[in-house]
Amino acid sequence: TMDQHWYNQYLRPMQFHKESHVAFRELDLSYLQKEIYEQNLVQMIRDQAKFVGVFPRDSSRIYQQLNSPESDKYGHVLLIAYHAYHWAAIANRIGVLETQRTRHKHVIVIRQHGVTYIFANVRLCPYL
Repeated sequence: TMDQHWYNQYLRPMQFHKESHVAFRELDLSYLQKEIYEQNLVQMIRDQAKFVGVFPRDSSRIYQQLNSPESDKYGHVLLIAYHAYHWAAIANRIGVLETQRTRHKHVIVIRQHGVTYIFANVRLCPYL
């Protein structure tokens, strides 16, 4: 549920570009179909992702990669395992909502700084 504090913290600061007129009907969104999404996610984890560590145990290395990723060392796809009850700390650090509603099979994918971060729940993710 949304209360005034949540609204003020997350929704009020949002700004949309007035010039943006995205015509979703014209976009190919087939990659979002469940089967295709899962195939792409598994392939990305298996073939491209470099494991950074487990949060919070390896938090200093993980925070370093979140703040200024070392693409030459880790590449452009980073896999970070986390314990679900610590998600709020990660979310606050990267500036996303603390809710995990956008996860798929306990995986959250976020793109920042030209890097794809894959956050996988260490206990529940079937891809680890």
